[in-house]
Amino acid sequence: TFEEAIEKRKKAKTALEVEISRIVTSEILTQREEKGTGYVTVRFVSEQCLVTRDSKGKVLEGDPDRFTEVTDIWTFARPLESSDPNWKLVATQVPEA
Repeated sequence: TFEEAIEKRKKAKTALEVEISRIVTSEILTQREEKGTGYVTVRFVSEQCLVTRDSKGKVLEGDPDRFTEVTDIWTFARPLESSDPNWKLVATQVPEA
């Protein structure tokens, strides 16, 4: 999904700028283990400024001076036996309204 959105913007010669002012809250929604991999799903509420610009920098969408509250749900995974402490983002979703 991310790749499709990036390619669409490249073809349209636009760019999305995302500035995160702060994380308001983060909450673990679920955690599970499946076939030796740990999964954690987290809801993040943050203040973000989202602006789409054309190739000349003109604002097409959004307000560069306005931050809004955004809620995202991300799922992270990592092999539980791995010595690598890093978690990888494996899924994102927008909460239902």
